[in-house]
Amino acid sequence: MNRYLGSFFIVIFIYSSIIGIYIFISKKNIKQNIHHKTKQRVQIVIKNIPRKKEQIKQIVKKKVYKKIKEEKKEKVKKKKQKIKKKIKTKHKVIKKQKIISKKTKLQQKKTLKINNIKKEIKKTVISKKIPTKVQKNNTNQKELKLIQIKKDKYFKLIKQNINENKKYPSKALRRGIEGIVRVKFELTKNGKLISINILSGKKIFYKSVKKAIEESFPIQTPSNIFTKNIILNLDIKYKIY
Repeated sequence: MNRYLGSFFIVIFIYSSIIGIYIFISKKNIKQNIHHKTKQRVQIVIKNIPRKKEQIKQIVKKKVYKKIKEEKKEKVKKKKQKIKKKIKTKHKVIKKQKIISKKTKLQQKKTLKINNIKKEIKKTVISKKIPTKVQKNNTNQKELKLIQIKKDKYFKLIKQNINENKKYPSKALRRGIEGIVRVKFELTKNGKLISINILSGKKIFYKSVKKAIEESFPIQTPSNIFTKNIILNLDIKYKIY
């Protein structure tokens, strides 16, 4: 019995040692395999990371470019719409202005026609009703012109007579004094002298001016021209020639 037990224990010991060695070796192999696999995975991940980053960047860029393009397109569309609206409004305004201008032109033509018709009617009425008044006015104007011509001639005659009767004072001649004397004098309808007033000038010439005027009158006036007394203002010149 002791032999059998000893052999039994020896066999158990041998088998258990073999099994232990097998388990130990198998564990090592498993660990090595796991370590190798983890290394491979890490390498794969490390290799794939930059590629993924580049891909992400490209994707992001594409998206950004798409957005930018879309925004540009929208802006262009909005601008086109605004331009179209402006053009439409301008066309509308131009059409309105044309319509208004046409209406105003038609109204002006109508008013011109109406005014021309009224003028023609007035002319015909005036020519029928008042031919004598026009003739009278024409005759009055002619008479007034003739009267004015006669008056001008009379005033020239007065100036001529005064200049003929004017004498240069000897003192003024010696000293070489020259000047202009302004005189106001009044005449009757028939041309008689009433009064003399010297308005301005050098005193040296006063006496000669008064004498010249007094000696020049009376001068007969033209008939049926003056209805009131005549008041004249004259400039009498004294010059050494």
